[in-house]
Amino acid sequence: MKIEYFEYGHYGYGVIFQRSIDTEDKNYISHTEDSVTFKDSYTDYYDETRYHDVTHTRKFNVIRDELIAYHKKDIAERQKEVDILEASDSIEKYNSITYKGKWIDMNKNETYPISKYIGTYPNGYWVFVKEFEGTYADALKEAKKLQESDTDKGKYSIWDDR
Repeated sequence: MKIEYFEYGHYGYGVIFQRSIDTEDKNYISHTEDSVTFKDSYTDYYDETRYHDVTHTRKFNVIRDELIAYHKKDIAERQKEVDILEASDSIEKYNSITYKGKWIDMNKNETYPISKYIGTYPNGYWVFVKEFEGTYADALKEAKKLQESDTDKGKYSIWDDR
């Protein structure tokens, strides 16, 4: 017996899909009047296949309301961006509103983590290499030196993955 359910994807705008799963399918687990549960697979951060149980609604209004909430949240976030732009009549004003104390002082001596990206995007991962004491600009130069001397041609950056 086929059990129909709904799910949505975020392909730039969000869209509702109507799908079905057969109760004879090896991944099928159970269903109620409101939902269906089955085993699904995905590829994890290390490019390995993982399995997990997923539950999807069988009611259109539930998925519709979730998508409405998603769009309303997106609109609110975009409205904040519009408000910042409208309040900014210069780059200085824009920076002061946007970054409110978030600036990195390029000349301040601090400890910066340097990590190496292993693999290829999006299935690679960052590995911590070392801490660098100095300015941000010097830490970038150190990361560049490490990258140039690396025989694997890995990408080095200031990134903390500990």
